[in-house]
Amino acid sequence: MVRLVLPNPGLEERIPSLDELEVIEKEEAGSRPK
Repeated sequence: MVRLVLPNPGLEERIPSLDELEVIEKEEAGSRPK
């Protein structure tokens, strides 16, 4: 993942959170077939 240097610290804090949510969604989708 390429980290962008942003002047807004709020965006910097949101980036890892979004990545964590994607990982959680993938894990749930893998353990729970639709």
